[in-house]
Amino acid sequence: MTEEKVDAFMPLWIGAYLADTMKFTTIQHGAYMLLLMAYWRDRAPLKDDDDELRGIAKADRSEWKKLRPVLAGKFRVADGVWWHKRVELELADAIRRKTAAVGKAQAAAQARWGKEGKQAASSASRNAPSTAQALHEECPTSTPTPTPKQEDQRKTARKRAPAVPVPIPDGVDESVFRDWLALRKAKNAPVTPTVIHGALGEAEKAGLSLEAFLRIWCHRGTQGLQAEWLKPNERGNVVQPPEPAWRTEQRVNPSGG
Repeated sequence: MTEEKVDAFMPLWIGAYLADTMKFTTIQHGAYMLLLMAYWRDRAPLKDDDDELRGIAKADRSEWKKLRPVLAGKFRVADGVWWHKRVELELADAIRRKTAAVGKAQAAAQARWGKEGKQAASSASRNAPSTAQALHEECPTSTPTPTPKQEDQRKTARKRAPAVPVPIPDGVDESVFRDWLALRKAKNAPVTPTVIHGALGEAEKAGLSLEAFLRIWCHRGTQGLQAEWLKPNERGNVVQPPEPAWRTEQRVNPSGG
């Protein structure tokens, strides 16, 4: 994870938002957007506390009494928090993209300065001046203008910068995880921490380990898989409720500062 902030820009899919809030009043729209922005800013579910929530929504007690049942329907209220699936997905994607961008920039910088450092050292050894005056005149500038060839090399280094790998979950065989990643790639489906947490939740509901669940997933060759789709002989002996994704989501700077 990167320590860079991801709260400067919150994506808003207008079509999906309007379709989901078509019956909202003007006041309900405003309160809902304020809750979503607070969620995004803190990068954590909202605390299920009426005073805190109505403070975010800028509503008095009588207004909040009417707003709460409407707005709660757009969240999953459990375990003392208001959890929002779409915001969690967008947060995980924003962190992934920021991490990938930082990794590419670092790789490009290393390739650039490593190459230019070798060229400068080679040039200095071949053209070492015999006098102090010559040394002063021949010394290159601190920021030399790159040649067309050097610029092409930089672009190539940026293109070849490796993407940040998704860590293999504990208890999952590497070959099984790689097969699942290949399946997701073939289906043009993203792999994010939220997707993996969702798979873990479905595996627990089916009474299976994550590795066993991914094996069945790969065998079926489908883009997605839910516990309720499994046949009786594919399920385990224990059925457990899924752990909320926000509990295991790795946060960056949870304080939001």
